[in-house]
Amino acid sequence: VTQGAPQVLPSVPAVGAPQAQPSPAQPSGAASKPAEKTVSFNMEGQRWSAVFQWLVDQTGLKYGSSYLPQGSFTFKSPNDRKYTISEVIDIINEALDSNPDQQRYILIRRETSFVLVPADEKIDPTLVPRVAVEDLERRGSTEVVSLVISLNTAVAEDIAPELKKLMGKYGDVVPLGRANQLVLQDTAGN
Repeated sequence: VTQGAPQVLPSVPAVGAPQAQPSPAQPSGAASKPAEKTVSFNMEGQRWSAVFQWLVDQTGLKYGSSYLPQGSFTFKSPNDRKYTISEVIDIINEALDSNPDQQRYILIRRETSFVLVPADEKIDPTLVPRVAVEDLERRGSTEVVSLVISLNTAVAEDIAPELKKLMGKYGDVVPLGRANQLVLQDTAGN
C-alpha cells in the first residue's frame, strides 16, 4: 500500500441493474431537457370538475377517476405569476388534502391520465407512476411516484425498515431480495 492519492476503483453496476447506454453528443450549451411549459393559473370558486377539465385541457392527459370532490376551489395567483404543471398539481393537491369538512384526496399524474384517490386510504401501487431518479425534478413535490433503486453494498431486506421510517403518509418500501433492489413509493418531495 502506498501513501498519497486515494485509489479510485471502477464502479460496477449491481446485478440486474440497467446498463447505461452512451448518449448522443449534444451541442455545447444545449439543455438536456426542454423547460417545462408554464401557464397562468387562477380559479375563483370553480367546481372541482371545472378544475380537472382545465388541467386536462392544459396537459392533454385524461381524467380517469370515479371520485369527484364536492364544493369548489379558489386560487388567486399573486401578480399573474405563471406556474409549471408540476406546481399547479402541488397547489391542487394541497387544496384537496386540506379540507377538514370533506373527504380528502390526492391527484396522481400517470403517463396518460390523472387519477384521484382518497388520501386516507392505502394507494394501489398499480396507479402510481414509476419514474427514474432524474425525473423527480420534473414532478411536483406532492406527486406520488414510485422508483426502483439498485443497491451495491447494502442489503435490500436490511435497509427497507429503516427507509420506511423516513417516508411520509403515502410512503412504502418493497425490498426485492434476489435483485437487491428497493421499490420506493412516496411523494416526489420525499
